[in-house]
Amino acid sequence: MQKRLSLTASFVVVGALLGGLVLLASTAALAGYGAADIPRPLSVSRSKAEADAYLIDFIARDAFPFGHSYVRMSRMLAGGRVETVSVFGLYPDVSSMDEAMLAFLGAPAKVGFIPADLGQPLRRVRFKVPRARFEHVLGVVATLSHRPMTYQTFSENCNALVGRTAVAAGLVAPSETAVLPVDYIERLGRLNGQNGLISAFVDGTTGRAGRRAAVRMRIKSPGRHQAKRFGFSRAGQ
Repeated sequence: MQKRLSLTASFVVVGALLGGLVLLASTAALAGYGAADIPRPLSVSRSKAEADAYLIDFIARDAFPFGHSYVRMSRMLAGGRVETVSVFGLYPDVSSMDEAMLAFLGAPAKVGFIPADLGQPLRRVRFKVPRARFEHVLGVVATLSHRPMTYQTFSENCNALVGRTAVAAGLVAPSETAVLPVDYIERLGRLNGQNGLISAFVDGTTGRAGRRAAVRMRIKSPGRHQAKRFGFSRAGQ
């Protein structure tokens, strides 16, 4: 009996160690280590051209092993041309693999982007917002980009920044951030089906499948969002 307990305890310890190594490697991968990608600072492209619509995309993309979520803000110009204003997500602000591993417990974070954020998404939900709200979101994110922030794998992660941005945009943010980015983006779409959702993008499909996904997401959303939870007001709505 004692040997069985000892053997079970050994398996538990080994499993915990392997799980910890996977999580640390995951955090390092999200930080861009093992690749040449270092998070670039937040940038905003301003244009004097008149816009027909102001768009905010909440996106999930592939990244080993869990994926990554981030935001793209755009203006739709005359003729339907879409001009990107800013792309941003939350990344650990570290300069070595050792520091990246500390992000499991908590590490400095940076609001910015890497080239992979400009590629093909796995999920995307797009919202049309008023210009005042669009400018309000840009201001909130600019403030965050200059504020000391912390990256923590299971709480203050990439989904958390997406949620803060959604709240600043007057939307409902999913309360749980410790989920896969693709699931977080889908939940965000479902919670805001009547709050300006205009399109959905699922696994590279924007045609009928994308439209069906958008329709599925247009369910009744809660009357109040979690502005208080994230510390943002509804100013600029």
